[in-house]
Amino acid sequence: MAALALDGLDEEFSGLTADDHWKERFDKLRATQALEPELPSTLKAELRDYQVDGFRWLCRMAAMGLGACLADDMGLGKTVQALALILTRAPEGPTLVVAPTSVCANWQDEAEKF
Repeated sequence: MAALALDGLDEEFSGLTADDHWKERFDKLRATQALEPELPSTLKAELRDYQVDGFRWLCRMAAMGLGACLADDMGLGKTVQALALILTRAPEGPTLVVAPTSVCANWQDEAEKF
């Protein structure tokens, strides 16, 4: 993710080159930063602005083929953000969520609710 800080260095330093693989990954990284995914129409929830930001971040990470971890205070809506991502990516196949067993009942409740 820090690779974007290197953008433009090839113009500043003569003789700096990158291989095709680096250029492809960098272009993909730059393109995914511009993604503004929409919430899935099947999600029955109104997300707060910070939750929409979290959802879009998750979508960008997924578009780059990276995993992601949401970790913040309890009650800020991580489950509904993850459910939005799962709905968005459902056509691409299964999703793995790693979470403590203590939140399984909450996941089931929120999946049914949203």
